Amino acid sequence: MTQTLRNIRTRTTGLEPATSGVTGRCSNQLSYIPNTLSSCHFELFQITVGVRFDRYIIAYRQPLSTLSRKSLHTMSQVQSDKNIPPFILTNDDGYHAPGMAALKDSVSHLPAQFLVVAPAEAVSGCGHTVTTHAKIISSPEDKGGWSVAGTPADCSRLAIHQYAKSSQWILSGINAGGNLGVDIFHSGTVAAVREAVFHGRKGIAISHYIAKNHAIDWNQAALWATSILKILLERDLPENAFWNVNLPCLPQGSPMPELVDCPWDRSPLPLDYLYDANSAAYNGVYHNRPRVKGADVDVCFGGRIAISLVHI
Repeated sequence: MTQTLRNIRTRTTGLEPATSGVTGRCSNQLSYIPNTLSSCHFELFQITVGVRFDRYIIAYRQPLSTLSRKSLHTMSQVQSDKNIPPFILTNDDGYHAPGMAALKDSVSHLPAQFLVVAPAEAVSGCGHTVTTHAKIISSPEDKGGWSVAGTPADCSRLAIHQYAKSSQWILSGINAGGNLGVDIFHSGTVAAVREAVFHGRKGIAISHYIAKNHAIDWNQAALWATSILKILLERDLPENAFWNVNLPCLPQGSPMPELVDCPWDRSPLPLDYLYDANSAAYNGVYHNRPRVKGADVDVCFGGRIAISLVHI
């Protein structure tokens, strides 16, 4: 039942728009591939799964025998990606933060495009602050991205309203530091996603807990994030909710930790201040915070990946 069509030639003249093309039946839907190259020689291939036609691929000047399965998959992926709205990427550590580089690396392994709209500078812990009485200055970055002189929530608003109107997903992170439990209320990373959900979009916030005297392995974080995103993007996400993900702090080269679906911990952060005259300096120890067994703080501090569904 599988038929390979070879040596199909189509020509157009000068700059005249091409009007010819190839049509075919693909997974019970009509697939049309226009011929947009002038004087082009191409070969059309049908890739099958069992006896069901899966999709058509165009390979320019390259016979079927020289194409690997991997290259065929990559070509079909690129063809299908063009119609997928981009993911919006943001954070609260700044456009050029290592966590953003890790997030971009993670998303680059998904069958999707992305657009970065992130704060120009670090604004960690800004919560859900938005700018309403001053101009928000945005500067163009590479690959169509924008660095914004504003907050993460501002970035979400501008992305949805102007820069990526068709986008349905906002991914925020990878934050340098945990956003566990009640941290979600003062986290700019989480606020960016929450703002997007207010506007009917879907979102995932990813943060990386940092234990005392430890550093983040960003390459490892990117690998873990790729696996997590592939899983969460396939799940059903209820309306008015988002995913909050926290990566544990483990030694470099550690295997992928266990993913644990868990509630976010409602326990308050410890109140401990050092006072001097009229000033106070917070002296609480993040790792010593109270925790509920089986909730996100306990899961992440125990070396596993905490995935919490947060409703708004």
